[in-house]
Amino acid sequence: MQPRRKLAFAAIVCFLGSSAFTPAQNPGVEEPKSHIKEVGPGLFEIGRVRLSKSERTVTVPAEVNMREGAIEYFLVTTTGKTHESVLRTDAEPYHIQLAMLLLNAKGRGTNDFPNDKTKPPPGDPIDVEVIWKSKDVQRRARAEEFVFDRAAKAPMQKLKWIYNGSQINAEGFAAQQTGSIISLIDDPDALINNPLPRRDDDDNWQVGTNRVAEIAENVEVIITLPKSLEGKPK
Repeated sequence: MQPRRKLAFAAIVCFLGSSAFTPAQNPGVEEPKSHIKEVGPGLFEIGRVRLSKSERTVTVPAEVNMREGAIEYFLVTTTGKTHESVLRTDAEPYHIQLAMLLLNAKGRGTNDFPNDKTKPPPGDPIDVEVIWKSKDVQRRARAEEFVFDRAAKAPMQKLKWIYNGSQINAEGFAAQQTGSIISLIDDPDALINNPLPRRDDDDNWQVGTNRVAEIAENVEVIITLPKSLEGKPK
C-alpha cells in the first residue's frame, strides 16, 4: 500500500472508533497519538483541532506571531519557522492532516510542484480565513488580507489556497517535523500552499501590518473545503 493511502486508511480507522493511530500501524509515520473526541453532532476534536462535518471546516487555534516584516509563511507551529510567519500555533500538523483526510480532502503529498509558477501546486482548492474578537465584536477576514504583496503594492489577491497535504519522507510526516502548515512560497513539506506565480520570490511577501494591528487577542484559522469534494471516494 502506498504511504498516502496507508495514512488515509489509518485516518478512517481512527475516525470509526480506534483509540489512536500509532507508528506501529504505519511504520513510515512517527507521529503523536491522535484521539478523536465527538463534542457535538458532526463536531469532533482532534487534539487542539476542531472538525465540523456539516460545515466542512477545520479550525486551528493560533496567535499573532509577527506584526511587520518579510514572511514566507502564514501559519507555522511554535517550533516551526516563526521568524518568518504571520501566525503560530501549538496545534499538531498531523492532527490537521487527519481532520482534512476525514473531510475527504485528497492533497497530493508530493515533490512534483510545477516549475511553471503560473500553474498551481497539485492539490485541493480551499479557503483560509481568520476569526478574532475586537472590542467584544467577532471579526472574520480572509487570510490574504493579512499578507502584503510587494510586487502588486497591494494586499494579497483573493484566491483559493491549495491543500497539498505535505509528504512522507524517510523520517516520517514532513509537516510534523518542520512545523510548516500554510506556506506563501513553494514548500511541499507544508500542508497548504500559495498558488500565485510570485510564490518563487522569497522577498515578495510581507505582513499586512495595518490588518494585523486590529488583532489584540488569539485567533482561529478556519480552513474550508468545497462541498464538491464531499462524498467522493479517495
